[in-house]
Amino acid sequence: AEIHHISPVHVFSDKMEIAVEFSIPVQCQRLWLFCKRQNGTWRPVKPFSTEENNLSMTSLGRLLSRTFLFLNPDGVKLFLEVLNDSSPKNLSNNDGLVFLKLYDPEQTQIRYIGMVFVKASSRPSDILPKLRSLAGFCADEEMELYEVRFCFTATLPLLILNPVFHHHILCFLILICRKSNLNLLPCVMP
Repeated sequence: AEIHHISPVHVFSDKMEIAVEFSIPVQCQRLWLFCKRQNGTWRPVKPFSTEENNLSMTSLGRLLSRTFLFLNPDGVKLFLEVLNDSSPKNLSNNDGLVFLKLYDPEQTQIRYIGMVFVKASSRPSDILPKLRSLAGFCADEEMELYEVRFCFTATLPLLILNPVFHHHILCFLILICRKSNLNLLPCVMP
């Protein structure tokens, strides 16, 4: 992750600076508000609306500080999503962004493997083929999913495959583990 400081008068409707700096075409950029959570981790909270994209950083900071009590006092932090063909163009309150990490208990490693969009009404079981593909698993390989809520511990809550995703949470972090490695799960997580 790279950190770039932006002038307080900067307006995001001019995304050419980002395009030049990161070599990401303007049409492939979506900015999200990035906030610190209770557990000290950072996650995207919501994508910027067209109106928010047209505000200066100072105006945006004022607007967001009235809306988000947990906004970073050091200023507005942003997450740059690089859009691809599978990215929904217009997000609604029913869309969620799921970040995926793969846990290898033998090496006590957790690594980021990607992200996927879901509808709030969808079930974790609906995205299993995509999760297996991102994790590098065989199509029929069993796996366990854990929703990370506060911190990585060996007793993460198992994500039940039938209930729907939480409709009030826009961003999730799911930890994936091979079913064959479950006997190793009590290992210390990094």
